[in-house]
This record gives sequence, C-alpha cells and structure tokens, in this order.
Amino acid sequence: MVLQDHTDVVHRCKFFDNDSKLLTASYDATLKVWDVATGVCLYTCQGHTEWVLDCDVSLDEKMLASSSADKLVKVWDARDGRMIYCLSGHRDCVRSCRFAPDSSLLASGDDLGEIRIWRDGSLVRSFAENTAIFSWVTDLSFSQDCRHVVSVSNNIKWWSVDGTQPPRTFPILGSHARFVWHNADFTSFITVDNAGVLYILKQL
Repeated sequence: MVLQDHTDVVHRCKFFDNDSKLLTASYDATLKVWDVATGVCLYTCQGHTEWVLDCDVSLDEKMLASSSADKLVKVWDARDGRMIYCLSGHRDCVRSCRFAPDSSLLASGDDLGEIRIWRDGSLVRSFAENTAIFSWVTDLSFSQDCRHVVSVSNNIKWWSVDGTQPPRTFPILGSHARFVWHNADFTSFITVDNAGVLYILKQL
C-alpha cells in the first residue's frame, strides 16, 4: 500500500498503539493521520509554517505532538487534528519531541542544544545541552517513571526532569548521533553515530 497525500518529503512517522492508524510528519509543514487498513487520510493537522521534523503519539492516544523548523512545538487532539497548544520559546529549529509514558509531560529539543519540558501547554523546565557544533538534539525519550530523560546530539546525556540531579554525559566518537533506544527499566541504551559506531550502554 502507498499512502499519497503529502506534497513534500515525509520525514517521520509513528504508529498508534494498535497499529490501526499512522501519523506522518512532512516537509510540507503538515501532519497527517492515516487509516492503515484502507490507506485513507483521516485528517490533516495544519499550522506549522516550515518543515515538520518530528512527531509523536501520546500513550493514551489522546494527543499528537509535532516539532518544526519554525521553532514551534504543537500539540493536537488525536480525535480530529484540532490544535490544543502552540508551544513557543525555542530559539532555533525544534528537531525532536516526545511524550512521557503517562502522557502528562512533553519534551522537545532544538538545534541550539536546549531541551524543554512542558505540561498542559506551559513550560516546566529547560536544560542547556551545550553550545558546541552539532548540538542538535536529534532524539530524546523519558524513563517509564517520567523522572528522567535521555537525549542524543554530539553526546548522550541523561537528565533528571525535576532538575535536582546533575546531568550525566557519555561522549561519542562521531560528530552526532541520530536516535536512541532503551529498555523498559531505563538501564540499557543503544544509539549509533554518524561515523557508524554502534553504542550499547548500561547504567551502573
């Protein structure tokens, strides 16, 4: 099956939990939700003015999130694509966004290395990754208890959401990593950098 409706490159996609629907994010500045069985586009989320670079579906499947080169993060109603929140404050392209497992928090990361934590449309906390070249926050993820976030850019870094613990950093050999995966208890992590080095890390 081929899903055709976007007018530019599709940069990210994410299945809903039961795999019956698919969320896609495109350089045409839109999100689309598709019926996987029929290939029909159910609705389109419009509101960004630049490339949409990442997207996510909350675990309770009530909300969608998008981050864009227009420096904005948007939260949408997963039932019909209506915009709920427009989150501003990032000073550069927002390359990543991810909901917490309990759907209460949203994390976003930008090309200046800043990570922002949001709740109900308001900023909870922000972290400065670094100011070095390739500090783009290309991926991030919450722990199951929503107390920690792991991010990848020109390093791998672990943050406490409440800011009470200093971040921990693991340097990489390449200039940047692209994605990070972790197990359910947030103790093992896998990423790969642009030099082709695969990292399998274990928290002690």
